[in-house]
Amino acid sequence: MARSTPATRLKKMLKDRGMTAADLARKLDVSQPTVHAWVTGLHGMRLNNARRVSKVIGVQASWLMFGTDASAEGAAQGAEELALLRLWRELGEEEQTAAMRRLTAIRKKQG
Repeated sequence: MARSTPATRLKKMLKDRGMTAADLARKLDVSQPTVHAWVTGLHGMRLNNARRVSKVIGVQASWLMFGTDASAEGAAQGAEELALLRLWRELGEEEQTAAMRRLTAIRKKQG
């Protein structure tokens, strides 16, 4: 089975919604090559762009970036996860972006 990535999830959502990369580029006011790079996985998508894309295609930014099950969003599975969720919600957008970068780097190190 193919590994789910932000690129594969974005490609699937565009297809499911009958949208092209060019359509998304127009709606976001970005270049077509930028969206093409996201869809093909040539370049990763930053969290702030994932938030913009998610609003257009109607999915959670966290699902788009990490494949998190949207039905489980907000349902903490323990005290530590609930504490983390509360801290996350207290952060501003820039702080969340920085935190996501750090967490992504940690995840990549784990393989």
